[in-house]
Amino acid sequence: PEIAHMPTLLPLAFALGVPTPRPLPVPAAPVRVVRAWPPPGADPSHIWIEGVSSGPLGRAPDRLFERIFRQRLAAELGRDAADPTFRGIVDLARALVAERGPDVALASRRVLNECFPDWPPVAARRLLPASVCGDVRATGRKGLLFWFEVLFARPFPAFSGRLNAWVTSWAAQWLMGPCSLEGLAPEDLADAPSNLCGGAGAQVLVHRCRFLEESACASICVNACKIPTQAFFNEEMGVPMRMEPDYETLECRFKFGLRPSAADEEEARSVACFSACPSNGLLRQQLEGEASGARRCSAMGGPTVLRGGGEEEPS
Repeated sequence: PEIAHMPTLLPLAFALGVPTPRPLPVPAAPVRVVRAWPPPGADPSHIWIEGVSSGPLGRAPDRLFERIFRQRLAAELGRDAADPTFRGIVDLARALVAERGPDVALASRRVLNECFPDWPPVAARRLLPASVCGDVRATGRKGLLFWFEVLFARPFPAFSGRLNAWVTSWAAQWLMGPCSLEGLAPEDLADAPSNLCGGAGAQVLVHRCRFLEESACASICVNACKIPTQAFFNEEMGVPMRMEPDYETLECRFKFGLRPSAADEEEARSVACFSACPSNGLLRQQLEGEASGARRCSAMGGPTVLRGGGEEEPS
């Protein structure tokens, strides 16, 4: 009973100068770190083996694309990594995130742009009636990307989405790992800005992302891959595309025909730092502030799952 009346007696105690007990600080919940990486949900049948695995085009084209991408990434940073294998590309990406901070998405987008030729030249649009190019942005764009939007993405959005899905699944497995083509779900079609003819073949399912598995870092996944890649397709090629990584399985879905949403980005960012993260949360701390560099994710309610199979003990 005395405890029940305590709130009503506190103002009187303050007025009389009677010292009142101060609440004890609540100790932080202990964090269990289970160093299990890759996560248990990753499909073991889709592991990419360096020097053995290859995409549908074969190992020679894979090596060519990997070399071009690495050269552009090194040019953006001004140096190359010491490791000549795929891990060197991940080291470069990690350095890009660490050094460019909030500007890493723009830097990564520049890397993607530089992988494409500036031909046919954008200036060739002056030879055509103004109605052909319409309001398509020309400034600062590679010729191939500009003309793709003019000649394909704008007039044939459904075809362009499926074409980009097919090219991505065939030419980028050296970076993402094994993947396959699927159709979009009915709920995805409801969000599409244009008619996708049923959405058949408009989704790339990455079964076990090689880049995410090797980096073991949520900040690298979001800031050096998801955000700039979405911006590249949507703004440089004129093709709507949304990426949805799954940190529990290492899967990722490229949904062509759908634009990114604020809710989707928030979901991708609202994840605890992986237990195997090489930077121990430092990259996220640099990008998103002191609090979000902690092991547990403040955006999640209840027990916080650590993306290595562990769980934060409730207090």
